[in-house]
This record gives sequence, C-alpha cells and structure tokens, in this order.
Amino acid sequence: MNSIDQFVNQFFSFGGPIIYSLLFSIIAVFIIVLIFLKVIFPQRIKFIHEKEALVLKQTRLMALFAELDPDPLLRINSEGKIIQTNDASRRLFHNVELQRTRITDCIKNLDIDYKLLIENDEQKSSIETINGNIFTVIIKGNSAFNFANIYFHDISKLKDYEFELEDYKNKLKTLAHTLESKFEKEKKYISSELHDDICQKLILLKMKLDHTVPTGTPNNFKSDLDELYNRIRDLSHSIRPTDIEQMGLKFAVEVLVQKINESSSIKGAFIYYGEEERFGEDLDTSIYKIIQEGLSNILKHSGATEFSVELVNSEECIDIFVNDNGKGIPQEYFSSKDLRNFGIGLFNIKERLDVFHGTIEIDSNPNEGTSIFVKIPKV
Repeated sequence: MNSIDQFVNQFFSFGGPIIYSLLFSIIAVFIIVLIFLKVIFPQRIKFIHEKEALVLKQTRLMALFAELDPDPLLRINSEGKIIQTNDASRRLFHNVELQRTRITDCIKNLDIDYKLLIENDEQKSSIETINGNIFTVIIKGNSAFNFANIYFHDISKLKDYEFELEDYKNKLKTLAHTLESKFEKEKKYISSELHDDICQKLILLKMKLDHTVPTGTPNNFKSDLDELYNRIRDLSHSIRPTDIEQMGLKFAVEVLVQKINESSSIKGAFIYYGEEERFGEDLDTSIYKIIQEGLSNILKHSGATEFSVELVNSEECIDIFVNDNGKGIPQEYFSSKDLRNFGIGLFNIKERLDVFHGTIEIDSNPNEGTSIFVKIPKV
C-alpha cells in the first residue's frame, strides 16, 4: 500500500506528468477556440456576407437588365409562379395580374416541370401565339439563383415576310404561266390573222390585178387597200404601241382612250397636266402599260359607264389617276398589304412600279367606283 500511495502522490502532484499534460491540453484548446473566435469565424461570416452582397448585386443587375430589355421577359420560381416581370412583359400580358401568377395561367402550353428544369440548368423553346402576335419563347433554368427566365421575341413580321415571300413566289409562277399563255395566244392570233385574213386579202387583190374581176373597180381597190392597211396597223399596234415612239406618251394614251370610246359602251376622258416631255423609252412604255392595265380592269370587271385618266407631269414626280364609277373592288382584297391578294392585273402594275420606285394607292367602295393613284418619282 505504501508503494501505491507513493505512486499516486507522485503522479498527481504538481510536479507530475498528468498535471502538465492537462495544463497543456487546456492551453491548446483555449488557443484553438480563440483562433476560431477571432480569426476563422469572422472570416467565414465576412465571406458569407460578401457572397450574399454579390448575389444581391448580381440579382439587382439582372433585374435592371431585364427591366431595360425591349423584349418581354418573365422570371419564375421552381413552382412555375411568376416572381419578376419587366415593362415589356407587363404590356404584353396587360390583362393578367402577373405577380405570383402561374405561367400556365398566361400560356397554357408552358406546363412543364420547372423544378427539374431549374435544377439541371435546362433550356426549352417553343413558338406561341399571344394576343394575335407570334413569339418564340425560350425558357432557361438557373440553378445558382433557383429561378428560370422566359424570353419572348416577336416574330410576327418575320412570319408575315415569309408568307409574303411565298405568296410572291406563287404570284410569279402564275405570272410566268400567264405570260407564256398570252405569248402563245398572241403568236397563234398573229399567225391566224396573217394567214387567214391579211394573206387572203392580198391574194384577192393580186387576182383583181391579174384578172378582170366583174365587180372590181378602182374604188373597190382603194377600199380593200384601206381595209388591209388598217388591219395591219391594228395588228402591229396590238403587239407594240408604236404611237409612243413616234408621237409621244400623251398622244398614245389619247389614242388608247379614244379606241375604248369607239369600241365599247364605256365613255372616258383623258387629261394631261404639265409640260409634255419624253421620260425615256422604258418609263414611257411602263406608264402606258399601267394605264392600259387599269383601263383593262375597268372594261373587264367594273361594270362602269364612265372613266377618266389624268396624267400630271410635275418637277419632282409623275402622277397618274385612273377613276371609274363602277361597282368597286371587293373589300377582301384590301385585307393584306402590298396587293398580295389582288389579281394578276394589279400585281403587274405593282411589279412595274417597283422598277421605278413608284407607289400605288387604291380607294374603292362598293357601288361607289374605284380610284387608282400612282406616283412615280423622277430620278
């Protein structure tokens, strides 16, 4: 017992190793705790605050950019509820209370798993019709901020351009087919007239000259020659209005209007304002063809009894007015832009005007007639 007591006394005495070990441990723990309290914890708290400030700054910048974006933008949470909007989106969905509204209440086709989309930083896109306009809709998940952005881009004009382009292609195909058909018809007509009419008259005249025809007199010869001359002249004029080259545009249009007066029940008038001049062979011919096309439409479709043509030559432009008192153009033809629903006649006018940067306006009401106004700038 004495030896055990002696060992315990030595071990737990102030000079023993246990006491020194305990003291060392206490001091080490104190130092470690002090380091954590004075260094590590403050640094960690500072890091957390700086991260929160950075996230807040980024969020504010993102919100600012979203607000300044000219395209509509919505921000939604993982539940699919709208948490942020910009001015453009509020204008787009003006009849909907956006804040905390589910996106499917605005666009039913966007019913997807937004939680999964956000967690995986996925992206989805679609094309939607909203308030009559067509939009591309892009949804981007953002796991770092636990939301998704929905971007809207209006492509209505692009779709209109695509439709108009396709319509123009169809019109051009129709125009090419029509021109080819007209060309073949003209060739057949010219061939028939030359062979069956003019040639027969020439043969008859030759027989009258070679042989004495009982009914043939100098007066008959003159009458036949006059008729033959008129037929050849009319046939030549139907192919190309030579009056423009020889006598000018004003005279050619006067002749055109006069022929309509003589050959139809529609009565018309032509008025020329300004100094008479030549505008160049191509422009003169195009102006003549535009007026001719307008008058052809009046003869075929208007049911009018009167018409008028006015050509105004000013310093800066050439104005053409073609008016009638007919039944007017059906209103459905005005349901789209650039005459894309109009027939080939008005389409031809539009194509001719595009070459000279001209414009056309049409004013027509049921049973109140039609007015066509064409403006061609002088280069």
